[in-house]
Amino acid sequence: MLNQQVATPGDVIKLDQLTGWRFIAAFGVVLCHFSEFLFPHQSQISLSLWKGMANFVGFFFILSGFILAYNYQAKMVAGKTTIRSFLVARFARIYPALIFSLVISI
Repeated sequence: MLNQQVATPGDVIKLDQLTGWRFIAAFGVVLCHFSEFLFPHQSQISLSLWKGMANFVGFFFILSGFILAYNYQAKMVAGKTTIRSFLVARFARIYPALIFSLVISI
């Protein structure tokens, strides 16, 4: 018999299968960016296949957005978090990387 979880309001069921797909998509993006460096002497056909992995970028962002919305929706329904705390947490997570990459590029 399958081990089924019963969710109560505020519980977040882990989406491990989707997290695995997110890893595959992120790995495809990395391979796309570094394919010319990792495999310098390749044919145009294989190079175009590697560059085709850029489609994983959209898949990664859609999947990440779904997982983020899924997790925070359950917390908001249970009253464990607010929209303001969500926005502050997202800003605190993204802003330092943005500033770091800006400094590096300058």
